[in-house]
Amino acid sequence: MIRTHRLVAALALAATLIPTWAAGAATRPAPVPRHTPSGDLGWLHDDYARAMAEARQRRVPVFVDIWAPWCHTCRSMWAYVLNDSSLVRHRKDFVFLSIDSEKPVNAAFRTRYLTDALPSFYVIDPVRERISVRWVGGMSVGQLHALLDDAAAGGTAPRAVLSGVARADSLYGAAEYGAAATAFAEVLVAAPASWNGRPRMIESRIYALSRSGGEPAGTALALESLAALGRSSSALNVAATGLACARELPASDGSRAGAIATLEAATRALVRDTSFAAAADDRSGAWIELLSTRQDASDSTGARADAEQWAGFLEGQAAMAYCWTVRAARFEYDIASTVKRKVAYLQQPRGPNGASNNPMGGFLLCIPDNLPEERVELAFEAVAWMTSPEAMKANVQNGFPVAPRFSVSADPEAAATSPIVSIVDKLAKRNLLKSWPRPPVPEYRSIESILGEEIHRALRGDATDREALDAAQVRVDQLMRESNYYQ
Repeated sequence: MIRTHRLVAALALAATLIPTWAAGAATRPAPVPRHTPSGDLGWLHDDYARAMAEARQRRVPVFVDIWAPWCHTCRSMWAYVLNDSSLVRHRKDFVFLSIDSEKPVNAAFRTRYLTDALPSFYVIDPVRERISVRWVGGMSVGQLHALLDDAAAGGTAPRAVLSGVARADSLYGAAEYGAAATAFAEVLVAAPASWNGRPRMIESRIYALSRSGGEPAGTALALESLAALGRSSSALNVAATGLACARELPASDGSRAGAIATLEAATRALVRDTSFAAAADDRSGAWIELLSTRQDASDSTGARADAEQWAGFLEGQAAMAYCWTVRAARFEYDIASTVKRKVAYLQQPRGPNGASNNPMGGFLLCIPDNLPEERVELAFEAVAWMTSPEAMKANVQNGFPVAPRFSVSADPEAAATSPIVSIVDKLAKRNLLKSWPRPPVPEYRSIESILGEEIHRALRGDATDREALDAAQVRVDQLMRESNYYQ
């Protein structure tokens, strides 16, 4: 999760430079990719009034995703969780609303519902317009299913504890952390050990304790809960937050050293464990706590080692990024961006003996050999115009911060639109751009085969377009889950 009340220096959040050579109209603004989910859940975007009205009419609550363009966990949730096809069963039970916290149009929402961390997810009662459920930070598809089941009609939660969950979440959503911590404790006492909502309650309670001066109780909760949480993202967050709580214990507390040692060892083991899915931001946050613990112990050698491992993790995440020039457009071209012209960009990181690889995506413009003769000249003119300096300069000025022509990159007006323009130009002149637009994962060939097979099924008429795409989604999801990319 990203706490908006605290700035953490990004050691290696360098935007990966993957130029997109796209042909487009010279006078038409190039499209800026949206963060917000679409899928089959009927997401509404930045329209709180409409969401409330629809929810009242349907007599269902509103599920809200609060995000920001610069929040990488928010974007990860969109890419891997919020559009998951299995979530469609919840559409009848909620109105789904996405709120961009950076947009002025959402200022009233931010004032009404205080948000101190991103991403945050709320379930709001449309009648009272009060938060009934709150979740801070990333989650897996399974965790989201559990949250929605509990919020809708009981789902897998024992009905006896539902009112307690609603009260605790309401206090949590109102940032009344002391009262929320007490309410979560009451839920944990009443709920059976097998309840699948227990990890969320533990995470929420320990976060509330850490925000309300309850560090001793937070430390104790982490120590007593870790064994039951197993190897999971919840265990990682509880261990890291518990470690932060333990450091705040007074030096005179005889249990402090032992608690720190236990929770540091647990955090260190979990942050390195890739057998379970966890948001990159959560793993990064765990590294921050480990680094802070070594610094607190005046262990400069250990602190340096943790800083290097944290930096290595961040650089690895950056190296796996795909099409960052498309995402970078949100930083540089979004009129509501608060970091415009304040972001620096570097080429992709590489290992000690590795070659620099800055993938370059785009389109090949060709004229089909079976095109009628009378259309060949028109097609050639269109290609010539699309690749002309004038058209490419218009693309750069309207959302594509790269151009395949050195003359366009050298144009002062084009270069002034984004620092990416000159950086990509320098990489191209040093021959550091690679014509390899595929994601750098070994499973990509299998994904490509699945897409080819399913699309050809549709082309042959053996399946409708929707059936083929749905089948491809299911097969790719299964492949990625079997490869431990997500749960």
